[in-house]
Amino acid sequence: MTTLSARDLRAMLPVTGPGRDFQSRKGAVDAALFAALVALLLVPVWAFPYFPSQDGPSHLFNSHVFLAYSQVPAFQQAFSPQIPPAGNLTGHALAIFLLKIGVPAADCEKILASICIAGLAAAFYYALTGVTTAPRANALLILPFLYNWPLQMGFWSFSLGVPLVLVCAGLCLRYAGRWDAKHTWQLLLAAAAVYACHPISWAASALVTGLIVLAHDAPRLAAGPSRRRAVMQIALPMAVFVPFIVPNLLFAAHNENLRWDHISSLRERFWPVYNMTALQLFEGDVWPVKILFLVLMAVSAANLLLRVRGRRIGWIDTLLASAAVFIVMGMWSPARVGEGTYLQVRLFLFAYLLWMLWLAATVPARAAGISLAALAVGFTGWLMAARLPYWQMFNRDLVQFVKATEQVAAGSTICQLDFSEPSRFVYPMEHAVDLLAAKNVVDVRDYEAGRKAFWTHFRPGYFLDENYLAPSSLRDFEGALERFEARTGKRLDYIVLTDMKATPGDSLRRELPVRWTDYELAEVSQPPSIAAVFVRKAHSRE
Repeated sequence: MTTLSARDLRAMLPVTGPGRDFQSRKGAVDAALFAALVALLLVPVWAFPYFPSQDGPSHLFNSHVFLAYSQVPAFQQAFSPQIPPAGNLTGHALAIFLLKIGVPAADCEKILASICIAGLAAAFYYALTGVTTAPRANALLILPFLYNWPLQMGFWSFSLGVPLVLVCAGLCLRYAGRWDAKHTWQLLLAAAAVYACHPISWAASALVTGLIVLAHDAPRLAAGPSRRRAVMQIALPMAVFVPFIVPNLLFAAHNENLRWDHISSLRERFWPVYNMTALQLFEGDVWPVKILFLVLMAVSAANLLLRVRGRRIGWIDTLLASAAVFIVMGMWSPARVGEGTYLQVRLFLFAYLLWMLWLAATVPARAAGISLAALAVGFTGWLMAARLPYWQMFNRDLVQFVKATEQVAAGSTICQLDFSEPSRFVYPMEHAVDLLAAKNVVDVRDYEAGRKAFWTHFRPGYFLDENYLAPSSLRDFEGALERFEARTGKRLDYIVLTDMKATPGDSLRRELPVRWTDYELAEVSQPPSIAAVFVRKAHSRE
């Protein structure tokens, strides 16, 4: 007969009384601090007239076109509505709903940004709490990543899908090895939600789920008695993604373009990794991001070494392996697959998030976790301070742009020509003309309606940029304008120039060397380099 000691008996009992209350209070304090800091990070979104994203105005413009299509003849002539079978569903549906209930377009974008930021924070916290040994304070590691490049670009559907990748990971961390009907249905709902957001987010969710469940249950395949159960525990979570393969393939069948960028050296492939381009929004935050990467690498290397030396490597380290897989995929990803662009930076973002989840989940000592959390908060403050001047500058420019275009007539055809140099940083003025959506104008260079992955599509002849795969190749604007007029029988009512390096008149003459006299300067911003509005002379006399 085995005799149990008093110590053994105490170990078998559940934690109750003051000790449990203390753990509960400590967790509540950590959660409250986390929520307060995330709320504080939302202040810049609402502190300015606009959330200065690059593609956001175009997404909102096309959402307005879809919503107002039946009431606006100009939209019926230029566009045709469509709902793609996959990709960019959630962001547009949410924007259409917000516009439908009367939310101003600028506030729609702020709401979308807030949902993406708060959703990513909440999803990271949820995934981390799937690891019972992880201090909740470690969730603060996500803070520097809440403002990321796809978010600032205004990739709303994709950014709405990013938190759902972490939700899928969190479900796997909780229920790996013990999937039942209830938990499988939860994962199926998460898979359906991420599918509705974006194909890349859906594929990332499927990959992460597969890697985690394989790491957890594959070792049991060798054991005879538990082999059947292991097969089921692997098959169930992976099967929930199968129903969404067919619509993704149908969508991909119409988007066959594959393009690779020329990369001449291994150093060039590694450059976006150690520069953390997924976090570099503006030129001013380059060095904070670089230093953050070096610090995280040092901390992670030390943590991994301790785990190896302590023989604590386990299936939870699949998170780090998954991050490495996304890094490799990003380094050798094509520049474009069909209409999917910026694949590298998206894959790197998933890699960084999984990396942070692994680090947060595997630093069990509370003292170390608090130091790591303080480090994350400090870097977040540095990044916000570096980005604040750019948010201010672009808001000032956008306000001046909208003021300069106040006299644009409703229902007009309009075109924006931007003279800024190509850059990897976010440039919110690129689609500024789409801020005029409420005037029911037709933006003939609306890149989104020139593609098949969104909710509106140009009717034949109406897209001024005939080759949407390379809009920057539009060199002969005068020739493109003449072909547009010949195809549609329409006239271009307004030309808006932005970020000019010369006077407005000289800038227009450079683009329209023969027909510049067809247009006259109607309005100019202060300073003039921000925006100049030219109106067709015949249109101005009507």
